[in-house]
Amino acid sequence: FVLSLLLFSASQAAATTFVSGTISQNTTWTADGSPYVLTGNVTVSANVTLTIQPGVVVKPQQTTTSLIVNGILNANQAVFTSYKDDSQGGDANGDGSATSPTPGDWYRISFQSGSSGSLSGPTIRYGGSGSSGQIYITSASPSISGSTISNSGGAGVYIASGSPSISGSSFVFNSAEGLRSAAALTNVSGNSFTSNGSAAIKIPATIGSNVINNTYSGNQINGMLLSGHISSGVNVTWPASNSPYVIEAKAASPNSLNVPSSSTLTIEPATVIKFKAELTGGQHTDKDRSLKISGVLNATNVVFTSFFDDSSGGDTNNDGSSTAPLPGDWNRIYFNGGGGNLSSCTISWGGNSEVSGMIYIEGSTVATVIDATTIAHSQNWGVYVYSGAAPTITATAFSYNG
Repeated sequence: FVLSLLLFSASQAAATTFVSGTISQNTTWTADGSPYVLTGNVTVSANVTLTIQPGVVVKPQQTTTSLIVNGILNANQAVFTSYKDDSQGGDANGDGSATSPTPGDWYRISFQSGSSGSLSGPTIRYGGSGSSGQIYITSASPSISGSTISNSGGAGVYIASGSPSISGSSFVFNSAEGLRSAAALTNVSGNSFTSNGSAAIKIPATIGSNVINNTYSGNQINGMLLSGHISSGVNVTWPASNSPYVIEAKAASPNSLNVPSSSTLTIEPATVIKFKAELTGGQHTDKDRSLKISGVLNATNVVFTSFFDDSSGGDTNNDGSSTAPLPGDWNRIYFNGGGGNLSSCTISWGGNSEVSGMIYIEGSTVATVIDATTIAHSQNWGVYVYSGAAPTITATAFSYNG
């Protein structure tokens, strides 16, 4: 059932519709009934469609209030915002200017397993009171396009699983990541990420297909933060248009960024790869990040460099000119039984190991070729060749290593 009540007041030209409970038949929310105040969770049943028309304002009332979708949600040019947000839908809580909206004023739009829908051009803000995001997706495939997703108390969008399409949208002023996913994705393209409180995007290293042309500015990490490792038997390409990529996994972690023996990682030309580090008391710390190759790595005209290096990939750590790269800011590219081609690359500011080099080659069963590459500013050796390895290294410049 749906519990609704229409109230009119002198301060509001339109009705206020109070809603809670379960929507069990196809329903449309219209501008004439706007704003819609969710006094409790509203659940769209499986095989049922909720359509929200252009101009409708939806205001969840409490920090625990969600719109839960088990069926289909279609919202075109609607606004989802705080109960305290008088700039959209008027003074719904009737307190004048006594309160104002803040991130986390409501919980989330939750697309549950098997659900779907389309969010086309909405503004979604001031949700995300939980630890995830103000849009939450699990085993679902909604389409989100032309949307503005902002001021979440967590991530703008959190994807636990599923294959949503997210395109042409703006992620702004979210307290955590603009977009965070625990799963590889199939279509995240043409989005902008601005002034988010963590990484612009955090995603597994496998990334997925058609994850392209996303831009970043003013975020705590201006780039695509890669977590975990590449799955076995998967061939992965990192497109240049998402650059820079920031490797999060540590060398000693069981989830280090490893390319398994049955997988190939191809990095497109003009891509920048950086390795996450921290700044503690003015010192560069937490620098033990590596790329481990047990399979195949192919990279042409790619830069591998420090998290603090603004000369390639821009100001990724978002501190202006406050920091500069130093030797040892990351660990190494570690060919551990794997191989591949590094051609016309620039590899610098790594080598954070007492017994190794910025490129470490050991026991390769796959040919390793390094050609026309610049290897510079390693804290230790530029290249260290160990047991059973016989790489081909040609026309390569070594400078300022050790």
